[in-house]
Amino acid sequence: MNAALPTPGRRGTTSLATCIAVVAVPLLAVVAALSVLQTRDQVPGLTGSFAAQRWVVWTCLAASAVVAEIALRPLAQFPQWRAAAGTAVLRNTPAAQQLAVSVTVPARAGFYEVWLLGQDGTSMISLGDLGAAHAGTFTLPAGVDLRFYSRVDVSLQPFNGSTVHSAVSVVRGSMPAAATGTASGG
Repeated sequence: MNAALPTPGRRGTTSLATCIAVVAVPLLAVVAALSVLQTRDQVPGLTGSFAAQRWVVWTCLAASAVVAEIALRPLAQFPQWRAAAGTAVLRNTPAAQQLAVSVTVPARAGFYEVWLLGQDGTSMISLGDLGAAHAGTFTLPAGVDLRFYSRVDVSLQPFNGSTVHSAVSVVRGSMPAAATGTASGG
């Protein structure tokens, strides 16, 4: 019996060129990206391409680490929200700080908006609207002082075109000292 050998280009077989393309193209893209980022001027204090590549890889891995998880709870003065709850997760990325917010809230007329609330209780920075699933990820403004803007607030906003807080806070939570840079170091 003669067993039929697969021929290149035949369905159900993989050619050597296809294998090389599948492996080599992504690998070349990574090498090219690391080559661009490995100059000594861009990575102060590091010498050699291997050190720079380790720095880039470590930076990318560290970027996925959570800086803080903030429990969001309803305020006592708004009993209609006592069943609402949520979580905010602060992360550092190579480009900026991000806050991912997810809340469990009832469907109501209007929309839910995420704010950073200042220590004075009146200063606020709008981060944006939560989507239909009541979740969203927001990039914090560059240079925001989390020692001052240390609370996360989610409000129910009416569809009225106003850009100010509605004064209806659904849930709120405070960032831990480690996230704001106020934790005492040993």
